[in-house]
Amino acid sequence: IDKMNLAALTATLIHYLKEEAETKIPVWQMISAKTDDLRKRAHKIASNIPINESYSIEVIETESTIGGGSLPGETMESVGIKIIGRNPEKLTSQIRMGKSPVVSRIYDDTAIFDLRTVLPTDDVTLMKVISENTQV
Repeated sequence: IDKMNLAALTATLIHYLKEEAETKIPVWQMISAKTDDLRKRAHKIASNIPINESYSIEVIETESTIGGGSLPGETMESVGIKIIGRNPEKLTSQIRMGKSPVVSRIYDDTAIFDLRTVLPTDDVTLMKVISENTQV
Protein backbone atom coordinates (compact mmCIF):
# COMPACT_ATOMS: atom_id res chain seq x y z
CA ILE A 1 0.00 0.00 0.00
CA ASP A 2 1.37 3.42 -0.92
CA LYS A 3 1.17 6.66 1.08
CA MET A 4 -1.88 7.99 -0.78
CA ASN A 5 -3.91 4.82 -0.19
CA LEU A 6 -2.82 4.71 3.43
CA ALA A 7 -3.84 8.35 3.93
CA ALA A 8 -7.26 7.72 2.33
CA LEU A 9 -7.83 4.61 4.44
CA THR A 10 -6.80 6.46 7.60
CA ALA A 11 -9.17 9.37 6.86
CA THR A 12 -12.03 6.94 6.22
CA LEU A 13 -11.39 4.98 9.40
CA ILE A 14 -11.26 8.19 11.44
CA HIS A 15 -14.80 9.01 10.23
CA TYR A 16 -15.95 5.63 11.53
CA LEU A 17 -14.19 6.15 14.87
CA LYS A 18 -15.80 9.58 15.26
CA GLU A 19 -19.20 8.02 14.36
CA GLU A 20 -19.62 10.48 11.49
CA ALA A 21 -19.62 7.99 8.59
CA GLU A 22 -23.24 8.80 7.61
CA THR A 23 -22.40 12.45 7.12
CA LYS A 24 -18.84 12.24 5.76
CA ILE A 25 -18.63 9.09 3.63
CA PRO A 26 -20.57 9.43 0.34
CA VAL A 27 -21.89 5.86 0.14
CA TRP A 28 -23.27 6.12 3.68
CA GLN A 29 -24.77 9.53 2.92
CA MET A 30 -26.62 7.92 0.02
CA ILE A 31 -27.73 4.81 1.92
CA SER A 32 -28.91 6.78 4.96
CA ALA A 33 -30.84 9.42 2.97
CA LYS A 34 -34.51 9.54 3.95
CA THR A 35 -37.01 8.79 1.18
CA ASP A 36 -39.03 11.92 2.05
CA ASP A 37 -35.90 14.06 1.62
CA LEU A 38 -35.20 12.40 -1.74
CA ARG A 39 -38.79 13.10 -2.82
CA LYS A 40 -38.49 16.80 -1.90
CA ARG A 41 -35.22 17.09 -3.81
CA ALA A 42 -36.69 15.30 -6.82
CA HIS A 43 -39.69 17.64 -6.98
CA LYS A 44 -37.44 20.69 -6.66
CA ILE A 45 -35.12 19.43 -9.40
CA ALA A 46 -37.94 18.39 -11.74
CA SER A 47 -39.73 21.72 -11.36
CA ASN A 48 -36.55 23.62 -12.26
CA ILE A 49 -35.70 21.75 -15.46
CA PRO A 50 -36.92 23.48 -18.60
CA ILE A 51 -37.46 20.83 -21.26
CA ASN A 52 -38.84 21.09 -24.76
CA GLU A 53 -42.08 19.58 -26.04
CA SER A 54 -40.31 16.37 -27.12
CA TYR A 55 -39.88 15.34 -23.49
CA SER A 56 -41.84 15.16 -20.26
CA ILE A 57 -40.56 14.77 -16.74
CA GLU A 58 -42.04 13.22 -13.62
CA VAL A 59 -41.01 12.19 -10.13
CA ILE A 60 -41.39 8.46 -9.47
CA GLU A 61 -40.95 5.93 -6.69
CA THR A 62 -38.16 3.48 -7.53
CA GLU A 63 -35.63 1.15 -5.93
CA SER A 64 -31.88 1.50 -5.62
CA THR A 65 -29.54 -1.44 -5.77
CA ILE A 66 -27.10 -1.22 -2.90
CA GLY A 67 -23.75 -2.84 -2.59
CA GLY A 68 -22.85 -4.96 -5.54
CA GLY A 69 -20.47 -7.72 -4.65
CA SER A 70 -20.94 -7.06 -0.93
CA LEU A 71 -24.77 -7.02 -0.98
CA PRO A 72 -25.85 -8.74 -4.20
CA GLY A 73 -29.52 -8.29 -5.04
CA GLU A 74 -30.25 -5.98 -2.08
CA THR A 75 -32.43 -2.96 -2.81
CA MET A 76 -34.00 -0.09 -0.92
CA GLU A 77 -36.73 2.46 -1.58
CA SER A 78 -35.75 5.50 -3.55
CA VAL A 79 -37.15 8.34 -5.62
CA GLY A 80 -36.22 9.10 -9.18
CA ILE A 81 -36.71 11.59 -11.96
CA LYS A 82 -38.12 10.00 -15.08
CA ILE A 83 -37.58 11.59 -18.49
CA ILE A 84 -40.05 10.42 -21.10
CA GLY A 85 -39.29 11.20 -24.71
CA ARG A 86 -37.55 10.22 -27.85
CA ASN A 87 -34.51 7.98 -27.87
CA PRO A 88 -33.70 7.46 -24.16
CA GLU A 89 -30.54 5.55 -25.11
CA LYS A 90 -29.15 8.59 -26.91
CA LEU A 91 -30.16 10.93 -24.06
CA THR A 92 -28.54 8.80 -21.34
CA SER A 93 -25.44 8.26 -23.46
CA GLN A 94 -25.00 12.01 -24.08
CA ILE A 95 -25.38 12.74 -20.38
CA ARG A 96 -23.02 9.94 -19.34
CA MET A 97 -20.37 11.05 -21.86
CA GLY A 98 -20.74 14.79 -21.19
CA LYS A 99 -18.56 17.31 -19.40
CA SER A 100 -20.29 16.54 -16.07
CA PRO A 101 -21.20 12.86 -16.49
CA VAL A 102 -24.25 11.45 -14.73
CA VAL A 103 -25.16 7.77 -14.80
CA SER A 104 -28.82 6.86 -15.17
CA ARG A 105 -30.72 3.77 -16.20
CA ILE A 106 -33.27 3.00 -18.87
CA TYR A 107 -36.49 1.32 -17.85
CA ASP A 108 -39.63 0.92 -19.93
CA ASP A 109 -38.18 3.10 -22.69
CA THR A 110 -37.57 6.03 -20.30
CA ALA A 111 -34.48 7.50 -18.64
CA ILE A 112 -34.46 7.33 -14.84
CA PHE A 113 -32.16 9.33 -12.58
CA ASP A 114 -32.14 7.79 -9.09
CA LEU A 115 -31.77 10.53 -6.47
CA ARG A 116 -30.33 8.12 -3.91
CA THR A 117 -27.24 7.93 -6.15
CA VAL A 118 -26.85 11.71 -6.42
CA LEU A 119 -25.49 13.69 -3.49
CA PRO A 120 -27.45 16.86 -2.64
CA THR A 121 -24.38 18.92 -3.54
CA ASP A 122 -24.76 17.63 -7.12
CA ASP A 123 -28.43 18.57 -7.61
CA VAL A 124 -27.59 21.71 -9.59
CA THR A 125 -25.27 19.73 -11.85
CA LEU A 126 -28.02 17.16 -12.44
CA MET A 127 -30.50 19.91 -13.35
CA LYS A 128 -28.00 21.47 -15.71
CA VAL A 129 -27.07 18.31 -17.60
CA ILE A 130 -30.68 17.19 -18.00
CA SER A 131 -31.69 20.68 -19.19
CA GLU A 132 -28.84 20.91 -21.68
CA ASN A 133 -29.65 17.50 -23.17
CA THR A 134 -33.43 17.86 -23.39
CA GLN A 135 -33.36 21.17 -25.23
CA VAL A 136 -32.29 19.52 -28.48
